[in-house]
Amino acid sequence: MKFHPLKVLEVKPETEYAVAVTLNVPEDLNQEFNYLPGQYLTLKFTLNGEEQRRAYSMCSSPIEDHITIGVKRVENGLVSNHINDHVKEGGTIEIMPPQGNFRVTCQEEQQKKYILFGGGSGITPLLSIAKTVMSKEPKSTVKLLYANERLDTVMFKSQIDTLEENYSNRFKVEHIINIPPTDWQGKRGLLDTDTIKAAVQELGTQYDATECYICGPS
Repeated sequence: MKFHPLKVLEVKPETEYAVAVTLNVPEDLNQEFNYLPGQYLTLKFTLNGEEQRRAYSMCSSPIEDHITIGVKRVENGLVSNHINDHVKEGGTIEIMPPQGNFRVTCQEEQQKKYILFGGGSGITPLLSIAKTVMSKEPKSTVKLLYANERLDTVMFKSQIDTLEENYSNRFKVEHIINIPPTDWQGKRGLLDTDTIKAAVQELGTQYDATECYICGPS
């Protein structure tokens, strides 16, 4: 597969430490850039005279008009910091078509329970999965357990809140905050063994119809 120059339609701050970058795919590349929720794009930059390639998952859903990726700053991260500081609306980025086996194939007649375990910027492919399942599998449910260091580092919180409002009977989210504000009523700490065990138990016994996805830092 080769790289294609895609125009940047929007760069939207998600938190103080992350941005969402929306890209325009020309009509003649629509087929090549078809993707399944959970997949990623490889971006190419030339920085300090050297070629740098990085993979970023799509947080958008195939049901949406444009492709969007989420990019969180990494300490001393050459490409992630370049994207946050220098990529602007109207520019172009060299991008390879979608790849990856971390993905969901939705079918309208399926009735599954999905449980998504996310940490930090690991929310990006999980958000794509959740949005697509809600739209394409009306009999399926999704539970998202999303862990972050602080409440102000939660990426895509408004989109997650909207999913919960629009699909309150099928989509549930539980935020886990390691350093919460004083008035925090939710779970505290990390996405640890006890939290995961409790979440799985809540799913019931229909394990043959359950799919689990996890994405985040080690």
